[in-house]
Amino acid sequence: MLPHPETSRGSAARWWRQAVSVLILLVALAVPRLLELDRFVTPDEHKWLTRSGNFYLALLEGELANTYQREHPGVTIMWAGTAALLARCPAYARNAGAQLDVGEYLRVLRASGCDQLDILATSRLILILGHVAILLLAFVHAQRLFGLTPALAGSLLLAFDPFHVGHSRVFHLDGLLSSLVLLSFLAFLAYRQDRRPRTMAVSFVAFGLACLVKSTSAFLIPVIGLIAGWDATAVWRTGSDSRLRAVGRALWPAIAWGIGGLLTILLLWPAMWVDPIGTPARVIESALNYAQEGHGGAVFFEGEIAEDGNLGADIWRFYPITYAWRSTPIALLGLVAAAILLVWRRGPLAQATGRHAVVSLLLFVVVFAFLMNLGAKKFDRYVVAVYPALDYVAGVGLVGLVGWIAASPRFAVSRRYIAPTLLVVPFLLQAAGTLATFPYYLSYYNPLLGGSHQAPQTMMIGWGEGLNLAAEYLNAKPDAQNLRVATWYPRCFSCFFSGVTRRIAIRTELNDDEMKTVLGSDYVVIYIHQWQRRTPANLLALLEPLKPEHSVWINGLEYARIYALRDLYETP
Repeated sequence: MLPHPETSRGSAARWWRQAVSVLILLVALAVPRLLELDRFVTPDEHKWLTRSGNFYLALLEGELANTYQREHPGVTIMWAGTAALLARCPAYARNAGAQLDVGEYLRVLRASGCDQLDILATSRLILILGHVAILLLAFVHAQRLFGLTPALAGSLLLAFDPFHVGHSRVFHLDGLLSSLVLLSFLAFLAYRQDRRPRTMAVSFVAFGLACLVKSTSAFLIPVIGLIAGWDATAVWRTGSDSRLRAVGRALWPAIAWGIGGLLTILLLWPAMWVDPIGTPARVIESALNYAQEGHGGAVFFEGEIAEDGNLGADIWRFYPITYAWRSTPIALLGLVAAAILLVWRRGPLAQATGRHAVVSLLLFVVVFAFLMNLGAKKFDRYVVAVYPALDYVAGVGLVGLVGWIAASPRFAVSRRYIAPTLLVVPFLLQAAGTLATFPYYLSYYNPLLGGSHQAPQTMMIGWGEGLNLAAEYLNAKPDAQNLRVATWYPRCFSCFFSGVTRRIAIRTELNDDEMKTVLGSDYVVIYIHQWQRRTPANLLALLEPLKPEHSVWINGLEYARIYALRDLYETP
């Protein structure tokens, strides 16, 4: 029997809408992330490149225990770094020959004729391609929960979320963790609806990969457990004769998810092959110690300097305040709209499926942020995993808000056109605000709170961006290759500087030898959170009477000050 023509046309129309949506999302995800990947370097990326090199050597030499490099554990990242070395520096393994530290790793790269920025850019590219694939899959599963338009709205908010874009462009952990956790959770929620084995497989593989990125992905376990407990309780209350069996069926998805995630970890982490008990024990023990240690140095927050890194009474305010600063006006508007829709059960949240999905995403946000807050050490990037979930909730809210406006009687004639027009506007505004900070997306701060002009009064600013511009300024000087420059984050700076880079020690006060080394330089580059934290205090006090020869500004933020030390000696 042939399908009805109208049914065929409806199926074709749905297919085209989905195809166009995927294409739009692909472009939105790729464009802000893929361009100019060699513009600046963060302080931690050299560490992960070095660990990737050690991971690679451990695989070649069969020393599988050495694929444990850090407690994070960063395995997914190191697989990407290994692929970059294979593609861009095939001589590395021959010249390395042993487990190396960062300095030795960089010397081996030079001896192999390889450029460290090229390796870094390739590693970033591999991760970004992974992000794009992961977030496209997340969109596919979100459709089953919210429908096509709300899912696309949430995905587009995420595609142009400046905080997520910034972290998805660096060779580091938290951005990839956030994308994988989102995919795992959305796929698990979708499995509760469709019961497709491949949906469950996507969920537990993504969870296993997230655990291999960072141990904090385990915070998803209590959320899944709460959802499974809710399902089991709902089944139990039905009072059927076979309710024990029904409860078992309700709990089974969570059990299968956990087992599948564990198998993914076992399969993709060679250290687990040789020590399946000791390896995770080391991760847990080291991660707990790491969380309890705190910063070990001064921290700036809300205009105050915590000399010992302890935020005290402000500790519970840290992540809500940083989210407000790192979010966007459009996302906040969408969250408010979603809250109203959730209470009134209107628009995309009129159906139970959409409401349950939104509540589940909000549950994840609360649990993840709460558990992260228990750790003494705090950075805004530690909770980047909650941003995708909140972007999806905000996307649902925006669709509902636009639907409510379009339903007004004044738009009766043009309703067919007004809804798409109104829906496009917020995403264009979000994209414009984000792309205006290209390629330094982490310099974005919410304009509702004062933007980049007010952020330094509250937030500790900077993760290496701007040091490349300081190096470019000094490279333009005559005989730049012979200049001696002392700087914070010397490896970030030296990637771009043609002269001699000296290190300013990361401590409250420099000792006599350290001060002598710094003052024996031609120039000093001071970074923004050095003067925010007043560290090292004795060096900053010495430079305070001087006017910087040059300042580096990005998106209205002063990131670096360059002092010529001849000015110090010429000062009366």
